[in-house]
Amino acid sequence: MNADGSIAEESEYDNKLTEAEIFAYSMVKKYGECVAVCESTANLWLKTYQAFEKYGIGVKLANPLKTKAIAEARIKTDTLDARTLAHLLRSDLVAECYIAPKGIREDRSLLRLRTNFVQDRTRVMNRVHSLLDKYDVKCDYDNIFGVKGTRWLSSLKLSVNDQILLHEYIMQIEFLNTEIKNTESKISYQASKNESAKILMSMTGIDYFSAMLIALEIGDITRFSTPEN
Repeated sequence: MNADGSIAEESEYDNKLTEAEIFAYSMVKKYGECVAVCESTANLWLKTYQAFEKYGIGVKLANPLKTKAIAEARIKTDTLDARTLAHLLRSDLVAECYIAPKGIREDRSLLRLRTNFVQDRTRVMNRVHSLLDKYDVKCDYDNIFGVKGTRWLSSLKLSVNDQILLHEYIMQIEFLNTEIKNTESKISYQASKNESAKILMSMTGIDYFSAMLIALEIGDITRFSTPEN
């Protein structure tokens, strides 16, 4: 889109890094210096951003919740959304999301991996509780998934199929416990090297995981002009 709002070109490409790079290169070659905007939708924007960054195209990441012109549109298509975003960009009205540097984005992925493991474990534990409710059995141990609780679970005599299910659930929990422990070890190491995390860990109640979570979500603190912002 030109500065006056006229459309110079419309095209599309597959959401693959190589395709995005080919598109970015062609735009720079054809139009020279240019800027772009894309909508923050899960990780769908990331390949486009990486490709545009590689070829020196400035990218603004639009917050879909704050982009009311798109969120409130009665008719929604990728083409119309793209045009609306382009108009917002040329008018300097894009409600931007913060884009963390590549290093921070990679470190965040480890934190999210740990979070996913914990969520997966919780789902499996809930299945165990549901299975026990079926037989009206109750564990006398405080932690049903601790060493003694797990031993008790393994000693239960259920129907053939439910016995198989319980065994598989226990195996899954033990596997996830190992993965969580390994991931936490890596996060702990990263926290020991992160200056912001070390400062945060000096505060009561903030462990290495919380410290890294806060530090990485904030990113570069100098992007906040005042404490209120």
